[in-house]
Amino acid sequence: MKQKPHICTRCVATTSKIHDYRVQRIKDVPLFGKPTVIVLKKRRYVRKHCGKRFYEHLDYLPRYHRMTNRLSIYILQQLKKQQSMKEISEVTGVSITTVMRLLDTVGVEPDYKILPEVISIDEFKGTYIGR
Repeated sequence: MKQKPHICTRCVATTSKIHDYRVQRIKDVPLFGKPTVIVLKKRRYVRKHCGKRFYEHLDYLPRYHRMTNRLSIYILQQLKKQQSMKEISEVTGVSITTVMRLLDTVGVEPDYKILPEVISIDEFKGTYIGR
C-alpha cells in the first residue's frame, strides 16, 4: 500500500514519519473454495513532537481484528443459506465460535408467534437402564 500522512491519536497533528513495520496475517474471503490469508506489512507511525506511536488506519480492517470486513459480510451471507456453521468455518478458515459470534452481532431474534408445523430435533441422547 502507498504511504500517506496519518493523524496522530494524541495531538491530532498529521505525520508521515514511519517508526517500524509489523507483519500481520489477515483472513479474507475464500478463493476457489479455499481459505485465503493476506500477509500485510503494517506501518507504525510516530509523531516526534508528542512521542506517540500508532498503526496506520485501514478501511477494510477494524482495529484489533484479524479478518477483513469483507469476510465478515461473506460469513453473514453464507448464514442466510442452508449451510451449517461447521461448513462455513471450514470454507472460510475461521473457527465455529467466530461464526457464532458474528451471528450474535447481527441480533437475529426468532419469531415465537409463528411456530412451524413440524419440529425437528438435531441430536437426541437416551439412557437405557437395564436389569
